[in-house]
Amino acid sequence: MKIKVTEIIYNAFKNKVIATTKDNDYTFEDGEIQGSCYLCNKNTIKGFKKKNIIKPTFVDQEISKNRNSDVICECCAFALSFTSLRNYAIYASENSAEHPNLQRCKEIILNKEKETPFVLCIPTSGQKWLSIKAKVNFNNENIIVRFENDDVFVNVDLFKTLIDDIELLLKLDFTKTEILSLNLNSSKVMKSNKVHEILQIVSRLELYKNKKIYKLAVHLAQKGED
Repeated sequence: MKIKVTEIIYNAFKNKVIATTKDNDYTFEDGEIQGSCYLCNKNTIKGFKKKNIIKPTFVDQEISKNRNSDVICECCAFALSFTSLRNYAIYASENSAEHPNLQRCKEIILNKEKETPFVLCIPTSGQKWLSIKAKVNFNNENIIVRFENDDVFVNVDLFKTLIDDIELLLKLDFTKTEILSLNLNSSKVMKSNKVHEILQIVSRLELYKNKKIYKLAVHLAQKGED
């Protein structure tokens, strides 16, 4: 049976220092209830009563794998217990547990040597529990990144090409807003003395402008130092 996403996060983060001061004051202890998890359908003997974990205001009821259960497993309970697992990006594997910044998220995606399985979640609002909707990745060539409301299917080689072009535009002082729409300021284009190169880049990026992988690449791209 394939490992579940919240199992990876639970195993990776449970014994690590959680990022926020509020969370550092909170110690997670496994439960004692037996059953199949309402959310992921994992069989557990360390679960919790559903009513103690899932509040009436919980908006993701549709992801439940076992609607008849009144149990939440320790892994899903853990993933819903820490604000840092909602507010910050999450990268988790057997030997890695971190809240990566945007530069680090980009590096993780591009690294084809990282261990698998792994999970990568990248929020934009910091107000949603992304991890319980994320997918587990078992290879480094084609991966799925949970990017706020979307699962983004990422071919890593294509992502590298997009990032390289986007970061060239950033270094030419185009904003991410301009790059996202590819509606570049014409005066900037003319002043750059790289009109032909810019037009070639825009032509390449136009093919992906409306795709989720492009939005993710723009979000993670960095201008860097001159």
